[in-house]
Amino acid sequence: MARKTITIRTIITNVLVSSSCVRFSLKVRIRYFASLREQTSLREEILEVDEGTTVLDVLNLLAGRHGERFREYIFDAETGNPRPYLQFLLDERSISTMSGLSTVLKGDCEFAIIPPVEGGSH
Repeated sequence: MARKTITIRTIITNVLVSSSCVRFSLKVRIRYFASLREQTSLREEILEVDEGTTVLDVLNLLAGRHGERFREYIFDAETGNPRPYLQFLLDERSISTMSGLSTVLKGDCEFAIIPPVEGGSH
């Protein structure tokens, strides 16, 4: 019976090849408030995203999932950018204190979209 010799180089090569094919996913809790809650009929949902996903990526994924009305609410049709009056929080911190729309999401985080608050009577 022939013996097969396994070297450290073989092991490392196999690990590198197999790890380049592995994709890690993260679970993100999306929370909706006010008019977005009404549009989606959801208080929250869990979104599974790839490692390295940014806030802007999540907004585009959600727009694809929830349709044109959602997209129009989030994104300015002329610029294609998220509307400036919306607040985006990641784990209760404004993304403006991080890397803005380029902020990369971490696993088991909470992402909230906060529409503008309408004033009451004085």
